[in-house]
Formats: sequence, structure tokens, C-alpha cells
Amino acid sequence: MSTDTVHEPVEDLAEKPTATMSTPERLRMLADWYEQHPTAEPPSIERIRHFCMTAAELAATAVALGGDWQKEIDGDYFRLTRQVIPGVEYRLYSTRGAVCTKRVIGTETVLEPDPDAPKIEVEKEIVEWECAPSLLALSNEEGRPATAMAGARDQGTSAE
Repeated sequence: MSTDTVHEPVEDLAEKPTATMSTPERLRMLADWYEQHPTAEPPSIERIRHFCMTAAELAATAVALGGDWQKEIDGDYFRLTRQVIPGVEYRLYSTRGAVCTKRVIGTETVLEPDPDAPKIEVEKEIVEWECAPSLLALSNEEGRPATAMAGARDQGTSAE
């Protein structure tokens, strides 16, 4: 007789409609499954991404989630990031244009590849971006002061 331990299945996941399950319920089921299958590869959940359409939505979401947020600007994106548990970060992001003000401070002529010629001269804008020093101090979309901002703090860094 074998001494191997055989675990009973937690539940047949295919029979339970996941669309109606809450995220905590789905994560608990996943944790139960991993406890029964300790040699299984871990899931890739180092980063939770949450796209926001406006600066007000980004700020309100940061406040609702609380904690210390790192502000990052990278290319066309503006991000607020915080660690939620060791090894997992929550990233709120939006387009830079939705959060910051674009200022054209001049133009420059650059050479760019062209399908019909080796290179052509093109005028490009020289741009500076003005972002609020503290995104969490922004007013909501109706223009009233954001009073619930005490639940979150932002700390600024820039990738540029």
C-alpha cells in the first residue's frame, strides 16, 4: 500500500462561476489550491495594475486604498505605486496628459527615417510637463477640495 498523501479537491473550479465570485473568495480558493499543490509554480502577481482615466480618479483611488505612494513619471505615463504585501505592488496609472499639463517651450529640427528617402528633416516640439507636487491634494472634478485625502500620502520620484 502506498504512503503518498492524496488531497481531495477544494472544489471543481470549472463548476463555480467566477464572474459572480468576489476577488477575496477567488484568492482564498487559489491559496487553498496552492496548499494542496505545494510543488506547483507560483502565480505571477508581483504587480496589480489599475488604469485611471483622470487625475481625480487616480487621487480618489489612492485615498481609498490608503498607504504611502511613490509618484513616478515615465514616458507617456504617470504612476502612483505602493507595496501592498511583500513582493506585490499596486500600481495606479494614467496617461501623463490626463494628470499633468503639457507646455510646448519651443521646436527643434531633427532628422528622421523616411520610407522614400534616407532621412528627412522634421520639426518636433520641445515639451515640458508640469505635474502637481502632490497629486493627492487635487480637488475632485466638481472643484470642491478633496477632504478625504488624509488616508494616503504621495512621495515623488521621476523616471526622467
